[in-house]
Amino acid sequence: DGTAARVRSMATRWPGLQVVPAEGQGKKAAITTGVGRARHAWVLVTDADVRCGRERLDVFARHLGATEDVLVGGPVRMTHRSGLPGTLQAEETAALQGATLGSGIGGRPVLLNGANMAFRKEVFERMGGYAGDRWASGDDVFLLERIVRHGGRAGVLPDQKAAVEVEPEYEWSGWWRQRLRWAGKMRGSRSVLGLVGGLAVLLLPWILLLVTARFLGSAHVGMGLLRSGALLVAAWLLWVVPVLRLVGAVKRTWHVPHRPLACLIALLAFAIYAPLIAILSIFVRTTWKGRRV
Repeated sequence: DGTAARVRSMATRWPGLQVVPAEGQGKKAAITTGVGRARHAWVLVTDADVRCGRERLDVFARHLGATEDVLVGGPVRMTHRSGLPGTLQAEETAALQGATLGSGIGGRPVLLNGANMAFRKEVFERMGGYAGDRWASGDDVFLLERIVRHGGRAGVLPDQKAAVEVEPEYEWSGWWRQRLRWAGKMRGSRSVLGLVGGLAVLLLPWILLLVTARFLGSAHVGMGLLRSGALLVAAWLLWVVPVLRLVGAVKRTWHVPHRPLACLIALLAFAIYAPLIAILSIFVRTTWKGRRV
């Protein structure tokens, strides 16, 4: 995609920048090659299509020098673009970042984003890196699971000065392939907590919808109707309100306006397309960046 040529052109003004041919295909092979060439205790990884501020490395360095974690995830922001695909992705990214940072600050991150993470070289090599991992995608989630399984500590760096910024997919075709890729890699997950949590996220709105439909189909006027209706409304609010508040909190750290209506539309859309994509990912293998995942 021209990344290597662009990096080589930048290297003329940045002597420390190197282009190293990966020993294999995909990001996992590139990371493994880079770890083998690394000379320091920590390896900081990102994606070729992100942007970051000047302070990112300094902020990471200060944090890594003081933490006992062996895997650290940093913030990932999404550049907002007009249009439905961009809105859906911006709201989705904010919700995922809220879950990542919230669980990570609590000491048990459920997710990390490979666009911005660091790990100890010695730990990566001692546990065998990605050896035996047959999935093309999932350099972040599977590394998190493997490190936790080997007794390592994982955490997050919430400082927005360490953030990277990503662009959304502009076309529906790219949006679709990206989500099929994300859903497909979850087939290789060994995290019981992650799988149970994922199923809960997918099924909860449909369970609420089924219960609501049965209630409306058999409702009778009386105090029982009011009580049951109030419980149903409360259940829907318990699903919607925490997500809206979480996304709003993340948007404030991004210094961008929070639009609750757009967030609600994105949440309802996610409730519809996420189960469909999860089922299709079992049977459909898509391509991403020129390779099958």
